[in-house]
Amino acid sequence: MPRVHSHCIDRRQAAADAFADRRDTAMSLIDAGLPPMAKFPTMKETLMMPALRPIYLILAIWGAVHPMYYFLQWFGETGFDLGGMVVAWHANAASSGLVWDLTIAAIALTVFVVAESVARRNWAGLVAIPATFCIGVSCGLPLYLFLRSRPGL
Repeated sequence: MPRVHSHCIDRRQAAADAFADRRDTAMSLIDAGLPPMAKFPTMKETLMMPALRPIYLILAIWGAVHPMYYFLQWFGETGFDLGGMVVAWHANAASSGLVWDLTIAAIALTVFVVAESVARRNWAGLVAIPATFCIGVSCGLPLYLFLRSRPGL
């Protein structure tokens, strides 16, 4: 029989407990005649969430810093002119297409964040909305995934 380390057993037990709690919550909603609001993760998904959190956080930081580097360069060359930046975003059809792509993605992300925050009662996830519109989708989406994958939710 393979040797199992005690920390592995503790982690598996914690994941099993979290899974059972979520299953019980879903069953109580069904018993009350209400449909469960969200698909509850499987045990495998519950074990994977802690491993993905640092990746989401790194992507959120990268999504804030990398685009900001280019924005600050642009502001350094042209001054703080937001109107000029919007004009530059629409300099040609390719950049206009990208602006609309990101705008629609930001709106879709906002609708999803609001719906999920209400369903899960995870109000901290709403921080992703200003991050999306003030910094960008490249920061807002991984930030929301980081906040949503917090243990205990």
